[in-house]
Amino acid sequence: MTGRWLEAALAVVLGVLAVILVLGLPRARAHDIYRGWMVPGTATSCCNERDCRPTRARMDEHERWEAWDGERWLKVPPDRVLKIPSPDGRSHLCEMNGAVLCFLPAGPKI
Repeated sequence: MTGRWLEAALAVVLGVLAVILVLGLPRARAHDIYRGWMVPGTATSCCNERDCRPTRARMDEHERWEAWDGERWLKVPPDRVLKIPSPDGRSHLCEMNGAVLCFLPAGPKI
């Protein structure tokens, strides 16, 4: 009886670990595209694994970018616009507490 109980407990533990790994991997992979992105003109990373995401973007009447943070449109300082192609063709925003760290406008998918 003890052997079967031990086998069942081990199966449950392995199952829980498998679920944790499977649920954790997409998030890590999704953030991989932001690795290496630096705040323009600095050696500071744009991303700390929580502050970058795809976003909606538009140009204002002065032809400056605005990016949606989920609650409001943020003005993107021109010096925070990255000059690299979008990895998935979408716009991306890296911001913290409303301060834009980096912004990547949509473009052709690479």
